[in-house]
Amino acid sequence: VLEDLTADRDDTVRATAAHNPRTPRHAVDMLVHAGATPDLRGFAPPSAESASVPDPAPAPDFEALQARGFFGVRLSARHRAAPRALLDQLAQHDDWRVRADLTHNPACPAHLLVQMANLDDPPLRTRLAQHPNTPAHVLDSLAPDPDVRLRAAVAQHPAFDPADRQALVAAGSTPELDAFHRPDPDLQAPTLVELAARGGWGRQLAARHPNTPAPTLERLASDADPTLRDAASRHAHLPDTFRDLLVRAGSAPDGQGYEPPAAPTLSAADTQTLLSSGPWTRRVLARHPQTTADTLDQLARDADHAVRKLAARHAQLSAAAQLALAQDETHDVRWALARRQDLSVDVLDTLSRDVLPALRLAALHHPLAPPELAQRLRFDLDEDVRTAARQAADTPRS
Repeated sequence: VLEDLTADRDDTVRATAAHNPRTPRHAVDMLVHAGATPDLRGFAPPSAESASVPDPAPAPDFEALQARGFFGVRLSARHRAAPRALLDQLAQHDDWRVRADLTHNPACPAHLLVQMANLDDPPLRTRLAQHPNTPAHVLDSLAPDPDVRLRAAVAQHPAFDPADRQALVAAGSTPELDAFHRPDPDLQAPTLVELAARGGWGRQLAARHPNTPAPTLERLASDADPTLRDAASRHAHLPDTFRDLLVRAGSAPDGQGYEPPAAPTLSAADTQTLLSSGPWTRRVLARHPQTTADTLDQLARDADHAVRKLAARHAQLSAAAQLALAQDETHDVRWALARRQDLSVDVLDTLSRDVLPALRLAALHHPLAPPELAQRLRFDLDEDVRTAARQAADTPRS
């Protein structure tokens, strides 16, 4: 049993087992030889030697190492002597930590690194930018990333294509990709449109370049990122008509907050422009007091949770949209809905079955909650909900 515990998922369990005098020494030694720290809490620093230099120590028995347990599997993924077929297999592992471990392996083949380039995991992507086997086209895709540490790692990588670096410098980046610099005034608009579409740093550069065209600036001025909105709102080529629309709808001129709408109503054309521009304009639209129920139905299905949260508070939101938002994946949206005073019995019933006990309590204490809701919640799994429900059931409402 102690031997099994040395390869447990939990680092405290492993360390305790390693410290136990009854644990077979060979069990600990096997893991340390494969790359664990002596206390088995983590991974020893990788060798400074290149992956192409043969390791003087004999390779571990990878089949036996994996049989030891989860920690053995992770050590296998990080070991530079692991067979290529094993690494291919571990790249498909169910646990993301095993897949991420491959980026710590100096011998990880390029095709596996390419597979991980699109994962939404900033630390993993930074390790990809530092890995010696990462190919140039992956580095090019990582170069506009919003994370400055990742970009700095790309800039230092020997495989980073000088032409890709120069393209970002021309757009207004330093060669180290860590700050803004004077851009090339002759850079053409199509190149800037393409750069903005790459996201992250590319959008920041495009928002500041003097040749960025108006349609791209409108999208950047309505982005969810306030720093982008600020830069685009200062741009000389952002159309005055778009600036005026934002202010009339209820945005601050610099896009950094909300203000009372300058226009009491919005035309159908204005509404369509706000719907089609970006998350910020849809948030502004969701706050406007005269936004129609049909438009709010669309906003209640928006991909941006902040838009859905604002729609949940709007007085004109339909009963059907309220019921849909009662099942929203984001708890902030459901909370915004629960604070309304006009919820239907169906919405309250849905909220009373929420995974969060606090939202079930909110439904219980709502002024329009029917008596049968308290009766059902008397048997809730959460003690606080049960107690509150029993008190509510025993207290007649005035």
